Amino acid sequence: MLAGLIIGIGVVLPGVSGGVIAVILNVYDKLIYAFNNFSKDKKGNSIFLAKMIISIIIGAIISAKLLTYVFEKYLVEVSYLFIGLVLGTVPMLISNYKEKCDRPLNYLVLVIVMVVSILLTVFLKGNLVEIGDDDSVIGLFLAGALFAIGKVVPGLSSSVMLSIIGQYDLLLTLFANPFDFISTNLLGVIIVGIGFVVGGISSLKLMNICLEKYYPVTYSVIIGFVIGSVVVLYPGIVTFVGILFFLIGFSLSLGIPLLKKK
Repeated sequence: MLAGLIIGIGVVLPGVSGGVIAVILNVYDKLIYAFNNFSKDKKGNSIFLAKMIISIIIGAIISAKLLTYVFEKYLVEVSYLFIGLVLGTVPMLISNYKEKCDRPLNYLVLVIVMVVSILLTVFLKGNLVEIGDDDSVIGLFLAGALFAIGKVVPGLSSSVMLSIIGQYDLLLTLFANPFDFISTNLLGVIIVGIGFVVGGISSLKLMNICLEKYYPVTYSVIIGFVIGSVVVLYPGIVTFVGILFFLIGFSLSLGIPLLKKK
């Protein structure tokens, strides 16, 4: 349950990938296996997945309520905190990879993905915000699909991708006030749900194949996306307090592996 709560917090934190947190807490492979091999142990997999889903939702609701207030008051400080949190996961990802694979990372792929991620983030942030209209079927469907993909693919942050298409506020509103949101926008919730199912199933199948057949390249891509994702979080100003919060976030990320040992 603790792992699920922490992953749930990562669901709505800007730039933080729930998939990365799952990897760090050593439950990612278990989640992928439980979904793709559900019929082999229906009872065990059902209990495991149910516990994870419930705890993730609880963690997301708690953090969303907090963030709706914090972002209004301390945007710069929080942005730097999350940049630190994101970059702090890189050493942990590399360490996790070395524990499971004796082949070196493909650093060329890592750098290429990082550069492409940065360029795409800068371009999309300035050119695709219009699809984030709350009344747009495409925008709502993409919100659900990208949310699911960001939960499944480590290194791809749902909050960052939703920020790029202008739907991050929708995410916060949904989790901060789920019952009110559903009662006033049922059709929108259905469209988001369809996108979530399509994105989730597709990315789960894809990640299962990638981890089984292309493990070194897959992790190189993941780390490249993690590093590239910080661009969207940059608040546009450098301050002493911001740097301090960056160091706090970085330190907190480095301390996450200790939770895995408990």
